[in-house]
Amino acid sequence: MAEKNKRGEFACQWVDEVMPLGEDRKTIFVPMPDFAKLQSQLDEYVAKASADMLALVAVLMNTLVARFGEEVWGVTEKVMYDIGYQRGLEFASIMKIDPTDARSIGRIFDLEDSRIGVKGEWVETGKKRAVKREFYCPIAETAALCPDLCTRLFAAVERGTFDAIGAKVKRFHIAKLIPKGDPYCEAVIELED
Repeated sequence: MAEKNKRGEFACQWVDEVMPLGEDRKTIFVPMPDFAKLQSQLDEYVAKASADMLALVAVLMNTLVARFGEEVWGVTEKVMYDIGYQRGLEFASIMKIDPTDARSIGRIFDLEDSRIGVKGEWVETGKKRAVKREFYCPIAETAALCPDLCTRLFAAVERGTFDAIGAKVKRFHIAKLIPKGDPYCEAVIELED
């Protein structure tokens, strides 16, 4: 499936089995779900449910931080890191991730984005540095209530996942964010030399 958008191109290929990353470093390969025929309907429902849940979490986090201070972020980030670590072990085998290749590590985003309806493209696909621009996110409008959900909590999940798969990440950051007014979200993975 390929889709053009004014901010980029989304190319996704559903496969029976994800193979090790080869020469095609831009196409997003994700495992074919059993419910493939219902995928578009399910995507819509998942996106709506995700946005609703995120709105609840955004209000909750804003309220807790206002009442108890920055410590709330630290505690919550630790929980999210642990969640990421647990899922990392499963993701590594499903997605055939090479922890020494930044684009291969980026397959984590390919899988999670496909599950919640995020669309984007890889604009850098190197072994030491990979950059993904996500130009459509069904929860972006809701995340504007609390952009730290993306920059702190979701990033903590990714850090946990990276550690679980043994990736030597020099730097991971979200350089741009739709909920902060940018035209797209941009996730950057840089590996140690």
